[in-house]
Amino acid sequence: MEVVDKKVLFNAGGSGGYTVRVGLPIDFVNALGITKDENDVKVYLDGDKIIIKKDVE
Repeated sequence: MEVVDKKVLFNAGGSGGYTVRVGLPIDFVNALGITKDENDVKVYLDGDKIIIKKDVE
């Protein structure tokens, strides 16, 4: 398993909320077959893990 350290980015919204983002390494995105045209993913919270999978439906 390859591990990459990243920062979580918090962007303040106009209504007081936040948008939260984490940049993914392009090698990880390519390995999942995610492209600009096929960019749907499923995001799961599993205990202390966030899991991202390509949406194949």
